[in-house]
Amino acid sequence: MTVTPSDAEKNVWDTISELHNQLNATIQSKQIIEDYALLSGFLTFVDSKLSRMISESLQMQQAIYEDTVDREVSHSHVIRIDNESVPLILRLYWEKICHPIFKWFQAWRAALLSKDSKEQRKHVEFRKMNSKLTKFFKSVHKFYYRIIDDLLSKYDTSAVIAAEIIKQLCAGVEKEGEKKIVLDAKSNFTILIVVSLHSCLLNLGSAHRYKSIAEKFSNHYVFQDFKKSMRYLDLACLILPSIGEAHLQKGLIYVQIERLGAAMYEFIRSSLARIPNNAAQANFATIIAEKDSRLRKRLDILLKDINAQDLNSSRIVNREIIEYYFLAIFGSYFAPQCWLNSAKSKELQNGISLEYLKKTLKDKMSTRYLKNIDTIYEDLIVLIGGFDLLLLSSDKGSKCIDIKTISLKTLKAKDHAYLEFAFSFVTDILKIVRESWEKNIEKYQYLAMVRVVECWLKSNRAVLQYSHRNESFCRALAELLNDILRSQKVHLDSLMHRPKRSYYMEEDVDLKEMSTIKYALSDFNDDHIFSMGDCTDRSAGFPPPGEKLDAQAQSILRLQAIFVSGKKFLAKNSCGVEWSNEDMVFKFPTRVKQVKRLKPDSWASVLSKKEPDSVTIAEQKSEHDYMIAQLKQNVERGGTDVEVLSQGVYSGSSAPMPPTTFTIKPSSKLTADISKSSILNAAIDVIEENSLSSTDLAKDAATIEQKLQIPNSPDVNDRQEILESAEHKAAYNEKSEHFKSIFNSGAFDTVKASGFQEQTTLPSIAHPSAAHNIGFNPAMATTEQGVQTHSAQMWHPGYGMSPMMNVPLVQTHHFANDSSIHGWISQYPQQVFNPQVQQHQQQHQQYPQQPYFLDYHSASIHRNQNNVHESSVNKSHPI
Repeated sequence: MTVTPSDAEKNVWDTISELHNQLNATIQSKQIIEDYALLSGFLTFVDSKLSRMISESLQMQQAIYEDTVDREVSHSHVIRIDNESVPLILRLYWEKICHPIFKWFQAWRAALLSKDSKEQRKHVEFRKMNSKLTKFFKSVHKFYYRIIDDLLSKYDTSAVIAAEIIKQLCAGVEKEGEKKIVLDAKSNFTILIVVSLHSCLLNLGSAHRYKSIAEKFSNHYVFQDFKKSMRYLDLACLILPSIGEAHLQKGLIYVQIERLGAAMYEFIRSSLARIPNNAAQANFATIIAEKDSRLRKRLDILLKDINAQDLNSSRIVNREIIEYYFLAIFGSYFAPQCWLNSAKSKELQNGISLEYLKKTLKDKMSTRYLKNIDTIYEDLIVLIGGFDLLLLSSDKGSKCIDIKTISLKTLKAKDHAYLEFAFSFVTDILKIVRESWEKNIEKYQYLAMVRVVECWLKSNRAVLQYSHRNESFCRALAELLNDILRSQKVHLDSLMHRPKRSYYMEEDVDLKEMSTIKYALSDFNDDHIFSMGDCTDRSAGFPPPGEKLDAQAQSILRLQAIFVSGKKFLAKNSCGVEWSNEDMVFKFPTRVKQVKRLKPDSWASVLSKKEPDSVTIAEQKSEHDYMIAQLKQNVERGGTDVEVLSQGVYSGSSAPMPPTTFTIKPSSKLTADISKSSILNAAIDVIEENSLSSTDLAKDAATIEQKLQIPNSPDVNDRQEILESAEHKAAYNEKSEHFKSIFNSGAFDTVKASGFQEQTTLPSIAHPSAAHNIGFNPAMATTEQGVQTHSAQMWHPGYGMSPMMNVPLVQTHHFANDSSIHGWISQYPQQVFNPQVQQHQQQHQQYPQQPYFLDYHSASIHRNQNNVHESSVNKSHPI
């Protein structure tokens, strides 16, 4: 009579539970500390009993399988095969027998290391403990490996397990006189054999992990200590990637060696496998979402230590920054309540600035990616997998919901914030790939990351909707696709459809059965692979030797898949990125120039524009309304200048933009007598009257200042010519020896000695005669057309002071080359450029209306007398 599976399983439970009780009695007696023979005899008995149960069950199920095959019974009737009992024996042997004994050895070790005895005595006792541990491990290893060898020597698993994996196990040699039974991939008996092999490999990996932990005298572990364990766990992942248990065990190894970023990668993989592991999800939550857990506290300690080394530059911690700074930022979005300071949202609870972490992470990723590309790759997987876990944690009450079909509009604010962070990170990765993929074509991770991102987009509805609206991401992806075309490594005729290949690549094998990408990267057409006789080997990344491509050829295939998927994605973007059939590139929408805050060294490019950017009437009106609203708010807050109109061109202070015409009254004469309403009305009148736009800021500032001037103010200096004066044109090509003498006069040595170049703001100046920090500041700027121009900044008493910051307002002059600067400077007496304090009174008396010239880097000018225009390029401090 055939035994039903339920009866067989009950028999297994009863048998091993009884053995477990006997083990507890043996351990509690504590006799095995001195007499290991007691434990050895017990294990021999268990080994014999369970091996016999496994053998009998396999023979019974094999007979049913062979009978089914001989009679060609349809697979709908193979349900009679019991594919649960043997895997259950293997699992319970580990859980009820092996695991408790390993834990007992761990406790023995901990007691030895904590005893207050002499160091020599500790080592003697430790060797005794380690000797017994080794004997126990060998019995466990023998039990599981014997089953692996028996299964592989009796059954031909080539239909379901790659031959290379069997070869790496060094098992399965066909016994003499026996022919292997060929397994049908669709049979339940085949499932039984594969699951049993997977269970043996999994438990062998765990046994090696516990042995490595217990046999070491110190608590400092490195990856090499767990090399054997990793080997078995990797093979388990290859045999059954759909089961997440092996990734959990690998994650525990990374926790042991304090690689929490790598551990998070494995926990994510285990949590999102087709058959997820609940313990992996719990470990993930312990690190990220439980601020008082032991692992979380350990993470905080590591983060603070790395941050201190980063700030002190005491050790190179590039990999640690990419790993741990990312984890902290990730945690602040996944579980902000456990990471962010409730009083300071931009700061972590441990006091570290979140903005600093983001900035440093981005910097290290963009400059130190070459040696840390594996870590960046793992960060990406944690990022995209984290979004799935975030949605799952938000919908615990409705487990049946399909998170892949959730619409963007149904997401919570927390989910939107996570996506914003995610796509900022992904965009940075695309920029790294664009810069480096061609130079590092031997490393598969660069292009693999792009493939992963593209497959993630089409696997999640909300993610796809968000990405189509994210301009930075769409632009970065389009620029990468344009670069792929420019590289000429692929041709357009090969980019019409998904490319074909003959085997899976590294990233396909790594991420097989991960739910985030719907269990497989789908950017290749692999239908033909599964019709091949050796599809098991090919889908595991082991093609026949003659078909294995080199790194260059594999990268070309990846490029084709990336382009086809990317083009299809961008076809529906909402950011204006379009494919041009005429030019065969992606083109981007023309951006209307917006009001921007420019640094002082950007004034040159702003003032040198000859023609304002063209804007539509609607855009002009919108900008006009915005400026009026901003001006009203500024005046209501108590502002006394036309700050709103200078916002677009200056961020160093609240000083207005220097005027470009000189028919105005000094701005320093503005007094408190002017009421807020008069300022506001005057400014609004100018805006309404001239329909001001952001492209006319220099002119607008001058016009408003003219409206606000005080009557009876003295006229400005006649020598404040506009740039296009006849005198300047005439001096365009002059070579002034007088100008050269300025740099030989020793005047700049005084400035060098004073250390004035280190200042960031000018001192308060009540009168031009007190302006002792003065000089000439030539600089080189680059226009939008790429043409280099030369400029000089000049301050004149008539320009006045900023009423808010009490610093001089300057005028920047631009020239085509330094010879034109020579001609311009030669108009002014040499004494004007001498900044020595003791001469200022005399200079002011002799030249009461002459301009002074500002210079923050005259020391560097003095050192480069023969190349003036290069001396202070991009070095001027804000004024």
